[in-house]
Amino acid sequence: MAAAEADEWVPLTLTFVEYPKGDVIGKCLAAVSLSPVCILVGFVAYFLAKRDLHTMTYMSGLVLNEAINFVVKHILKEPRPSRGADKVFTEYGMPSSHAQFMGFFSTYFVLFIYIRYIQSRQCE
Repeated sequence: MAAAEADEWVPLTLTFVEYPKGDVIGKCLAAVSLSPVCILVGFVAYFLAKRDLHTMTYMSGLVLNEAINFVVKHILKEPRPSRGADKVFTEYGMPSSHAQFMGFFSTYFVLFIYIRYIQSRQCE
């Protein structure tokens, strides 16, 4: 490995977050944007402690949702919108992981409410 290659750094895309230098609010929002990692750790810890089927199903759905997003992104290969010549992204932009997650979460929540509350009241 050449000396120039050894000094090259690449970001870990899972945690690569940018914010304007010196912007306190931007720094706080960048830290909050890493919360999915904390949520995943919380899910795993909760499931290991409680062995709750609902939590396992939700977590499995999240993992499957992310896998589908990864596959679709690599099939479509839609580039991210450019923000200037100096910004180069190594990930594709479409479909949006955030939009797909919100679609999954909303659907899961509606079905959860329907099955847990509405169906159980009809059985009484």
